[in-house]
Amino acid sequence: MSAPTTNRPATGAGDGLDVQAVAGRYPQVVAKLAAAEGITETDAAQRVIELVKYLTIATDCDQPVVPSRAVDVAWHTFILFTRDYAAFCTETFGRFVHHQPTEPGAGDPDAYPRTHALLADRFGPPDPRLWPAAGAGGDCQTEGNCKADCSGDCTGGS
Repeated sequence: MSAPTTNRPATGAGDGLDVQAVAGRYPQVVAKLAAAEGITETDAAQRVIELVKYLTIATDCDQPVVPSRAVDVAWHTFILFTRDYAAFCTETFGRFVHHQPTEPGAGDPDAYPRTHALLADRFGPPDPRLWPAAGAGGDCQTEGNCKADCSGDCTGGS
């Protein structure tokens, strides 16, 4: 079971965003993610919802944040639908949010714990199936070598 989503008052990008509704707007992303990962569409939709939460904090944070492995895969899938992803970013955040890998070992080791804390503060406790504890997952969590980067005047994720 996933953690409940709480749309707490926000102070920046994505204010007023119904994170639960986003997956319904992009059924092609959900279907492709489900097929590629061998998961149900319900589980894929939850990963897309968690991606939107991640992108929301990434565009509103002045320190690096990184996705979990499951959320990173959802991000990769959404990016394949370039027009949809670009439109979503522009409509939601006012700018394009780039996926910016860093060199292995060059990431911020505090980025994943920071991400976890920011998600909890803004949306309630992260779903542990999709946001495992620090050190329990892949490269993004342990080395902090995946991050969001925005074009324009973004202060988050760089």
